[in-house]
Amino acid sequence: MTTSQTNLRTAILMIFVQSIYCSYLLANPLQAGKDHPIAKGKVYHDVNGNGILDAEEPGIGGILVTNGREIVKTDSDGSYSMPLEKDGILFVIKPKGYRTAVDARNIPRFYYLHRPDDATCKQYPGMAPTGPLPETIDFPLTIQNEPETFTMLLFGDTQPKNITHVDYLSRDVVDELAHVQDVAFGVTLGDVVDDDLTLFDPVSDAVARIGIPWFNVLGNHDMNFDVPGDEGANQTFEARYGPATYSFNYANVHFLVLDDVVYKGYNPTPSGYVGGFTPKILEFIKNDLEHVSKDQLIVLMMHIPIFTESWSSKSFRIEDRKALFDLLEPFPHTFSISAHTHIQRHVFFKEEDGWHGKDQHHHYNAGTACGSWWSGEPDEAGIPHTTMRDGTPNGYAFVRFSDNQFIVDYKAAREPADHQMTVFAPRTLRRGEFPNGRLYVNFFMGNERTRVFSRLDFEKEWKEMRKTLAPDPYMNALYVKYDLAPHPLPGPRLGPPSECHHLWSSSIPTHMPPGLHSYDIKVVDMWGREYQSGISFRME
Repeated sequence: MTTSQTNLRTAILMIFVQSIYCSYLLANPLQAGKDHPIAKGKVYHDVNGNGILDAEEPGIGGILVTNGREIVKTDSDGSYSMPLEKDGILFVIKPKGYRTAVDARNIPRFYYLHRPDDATCKQYPGMAPTGPLPETIDFPLTIQNEPETFTMLLFGDTQPKNITHVDYLSRDVVDELAHVQDVAFGVTLGDVVDDDLTLFDPVSDAVARIGIPWFNVLGNHDMNFDVPGDEGANQTFEARYGPATYSFNYANVHFLVLDDVVYKGYNPTPSGYVGGFTPKILEFIKNDLEHVSKDQLIVLMMHIPIFTESWSSKSFRIEDRKALFDLLEPFPHTFSISAHTHIQRHVFFKEEDGWHGKDQHHHYNAGTACGSWWSGEPDEAGIPHTTMRDGTPNGYAFVRFSDNQFIVDYKAAREPADHQMTVFAPRTLRRGEFPNGRLYVNFFMGNERTRVFSRLDFEKEWKEMRKTLAPDPYMNALYVKYDLAPHPLPGPRLGPPSECHHLWSSSIPTHMPPGLHSYDIKVVDMWGREYQSGISFRME
């Protein structure tokens, strides 16, 4: 046998041994013992809402409880038991028709954090030591009405770098949402703050004014960087908000909140990370989906988008996306949401992208509450316009569910609800000149399933415009002001424009008579809804 053949056989044997070991780990989850004590308790109906298991309050059977990996169902009397890691999180998966407790900031409290020793992070505080595992860990649930038609509120990155930015968030976004009606709950899709973890509480205080339960996703700017690896990177976040990966049900929708930021460790900046899932998270997803009905809509919420960025093929690990898609394949109704990019984009995954489920998988990369990192010239209220790199204004989204279907509405901060696009054309054109000018429409929620039409004032027929991958010219104009200004403009400089994935264009004919002219714009979105706008220009 040659040396190369021997090496090949050795490599094959090692792969086989590793596969057997991995199979053993999957088949033998956390075992009770010195490092994995047994957690036990009861899930109960908190009739009087005091958060205490009173003698007359009944347990609830069939409720899912998890340690972030394995999942068990409560017995008929509401009791459960399962092993828990030394530094572990135990939580209940909220069932349909119930609500969990919330704290004074409207943050859901559906979990128990077990941290016997001091936190390993030093720059920002983690959990105070909890000591030994309590004899019983009980979870209260209260009955609530959950109609099949409901609305969820979404914030992309709020991401304040300082307390001034928290004030911008409060005045620019929260003021118009305070005491919002007919919204079941809200979610911040990661980067709650911008590296300064002392701002978690001020941000939560501001968002609490909205007055609804508020969930939080972990972002790459929400981590502890003074730890050796991903295992301890979420300590401060978890101390404030609970587990970074969890799930819950509302009406006929199953929500999976996922930590998809894999930290490489000991980095003074948040650059040492990649988008993906750890084996533990993938195992939780697998176990979680075993309890989900095929007629439910599965909504996955994460920070980093599962598509790869145009500037990097390594922004999200493709093998982890494939593993996720394999787990989702049996489910006909799926939808995933992210933030992180500070643009807005819809991606539809197909067979060639590794998606083998029914239809296509819709991924919505949401616009951000902070826009372009709270940058740009301030307006008369002292708030920067903070337009995102693709020309989308900062704002938030409403996801409106009906049974297992949904639609998404984007709302620009401090703008009317019908502000859904910007239209750009030259102010003046010279008759008969070539090359002629171009008309652009940036429809903020646009995608490949959107149709955009234009019509000149003297025309009867609508003409369909061409989808164009290019920077938004309005954003180009905002950006170049910084280079042409004789003195620095007020406010932090905007980032450079990026390609816009919801831009349409057409050439403007120059044979029309001199004078004032106008374009009417009509947009039909992916749900068949129609929007109108327009713009005027002069022909000289």
